Amino acid sequence: MWSYVDNELGGLFGILLGVDSEAAHRVFLILRRWSHQREALDAAAEGRLSNDEMTVYRSPIADYRTLEAQRNDLGHGCFGVCPDDEDLLFVISVQHHVLWQADLLPKHLKGEIPFDPHDGLKQHMYVYRMSDLDALHRRMEQLWWDMFHFNGYLRQPRNSGRLAEFRRAI
Repeated sequence: MWSYVDNELGGLFGILLGVDSEAAHRVFLILRRWSHQREALDAAAEGRLSNDEMTVYRSPIADYRTLEAQRNDLGHGCFGVCPDDEDLLFVISVQHHVLWQADLLPKHLKGEIPFDPHDGLKQHMYVYRMSDLDALHRRMEQLWWDMFHFNGYLRQPRNSGRLAEFRRAI
């Protein structure tokens, strides 16, 4: 789902620049970090959008930042499961997992086994249920639709259907 959100974000950049060119989209895609993309989008939006349009623009952009962080946690995390509850998914960042291993493995090699060897993991672990992941997916899908409709309006602001979608968003 996140690829579709990113696709609409790239489309928004071209719309805000007033060009629907391959060159504009290539420039946006080079800006891999969200902070850089956000700066470019904000600068273009400030020069192009009306007050009402800016209000609508800010909402999905704020949602993007929140959801992108969660997506990155899941996309780049280390996972574990609970044998006592198959509905649980444990996630920890690679950074925390590496530090835990760097602390624990040398101790094991020396025969120093901590009382709770997983304590270092538990301090930084996230626990998801399937319902949490389903809710996250629904939020991502809603963001995709919000951006899709906003982009459609910006491409055709005089189209009555696109205008109605925009008015529902404000």
